[in-house]
Amino acid sequence: MKLKVTILPAKILTDGTHRIRIAMSHRGNTRYFMTRFVVPSPKNVSGGQVIGVPNANYMNQRLLQKMTEIYKVYDQLEDADYYTCSQLLAIIEDKIKGGEPKTLFSIIEEFGENKKHGVSPGTMRIFSFAVKKFREFFAPNYFLKHLDSQTLYAFRDFMTKSGQNNSTQSIYFQMLREVVNYAIKHKYVEYERSPFADFEEPKSLSRNVAVSIEELRTIRDKEFTGKHAAHKSFVRDLFMLSFYMCGMNLVDLLRMDYSGEYVHFLRKKTELRRSDEAATEFTIQPEARAILDRIYRDGSFVFKGKPKTKTGYNSMLNRFVPKVAEDCGIKRRFIFYSARKTFAQLANELMIKDSIVEYCIGDAVSNDRRVIGSYIRVNKRMADYAVRKVFDAVASDKSVDEILGDLGL
Repeated sequence: MKLKVTILPAKILTDGTHRIRIAMSHRGNTRYFMTRFVVPSPKNVSGGQVIGVPNANYMNQRLLQKMTEIYKVYDQLEDADYYTCSQLLAIIEDKIKGGEPKTLFSIIEEFGENKKHGVSPGTMRIFSFAVKKFREFFAPNYFLKHLDSQTLYAFRDFMTKSGQNNSTQSIYFQMLREVVNYAIKHKYVEYERSPFADFEEPKSLSRNVAVSIEELRTIRDKEFTGKHAAHKSFVRDLFMLSFYMCGMNLVDLLRMDYSGEYVHFLRKKTELRRSDEAATEFTIQPEARAILDRIYRDGSFVFKGKPKTKTGYNSMLNRFVPKVAEDCGIKRRFIFYSARKTFAQLANELMIKDSIVEYCIGDAVSNDRRVIGSYIRVNKRMADYAVRKVFDAVASDKSVDEILGDLGL
């Protein structure tokens, strides 16, 4: 951000004088802070200084104080680069004025504008659902400073009566907590004790959708016959490819470059808030390459010789994944996401370190939150070793217990 004292020659006041403004340049755009000072002519401002008027020295001192105040507020904003020039000006003006207490929804609106620059569209859709539920419970002019644990429990009861399960409630409370933390960080609100300090959040229900190694082998080897056999075979191949790509989601499978020996990627879901240094790399294993040779042509997945859109593949998965489960005798809940859960679960059962599993599936590595993370970094070689351990276990005919027994575990 840069500031400069300026005049806009086209903006002439009714008496023929000109208002002095402070121009703020940010992210390639310029907006203006108004001041109370006026001069007879645009020539009275030159090189960012007021000249040629009797009180020029006084004006320059006051304008310098104003710019110092603006810079001070700007330096306190940890995420200023995410704001547009207009948003940044409004925030700085609001902080300088001191203003009235902020309402919950004015902070949510500002937080949402900032958040959308660092998360996926899917996350923003979930955020919009949460805001809709907030609006059903909180008054439009509800001040965030009034939030306390009693209100949080009342909101939890409201969501329970509205039919939201624990997992949905947990997501919405997490987003509300982020809004509160944002408001505290920007000094919009202060609490002697956080409203969440005495509140027990609902626990998110773990999606137990992983299949056993035996069920995975059945899916891999199943020969589908009869009506829609081609559809089910293709869906099975996509599922197994997801597994052999370390649980990669469909959106990432569809955009991946498979021309080389290995992949280098950030998950679409989190790529906006992670640097390329956090990217995952691993070798495309023979099991994955064999599937790609069947269903991947000229940079696209193809079904019956033709590529489909992401929506088309999603529709096929939604329709035929349950039929694959039925034909394979799987009674538990089974979805495309089961491939990701199964890879992570099986890797865990084979005693592979959590940090390596997290790296392989493209999640944030938990070791980075511990001191050891400053010294040890998971890499492609470690990932390749881990995935081969998992895939060799699947390729065998042994149970997990037998495999661990062979390893002396």
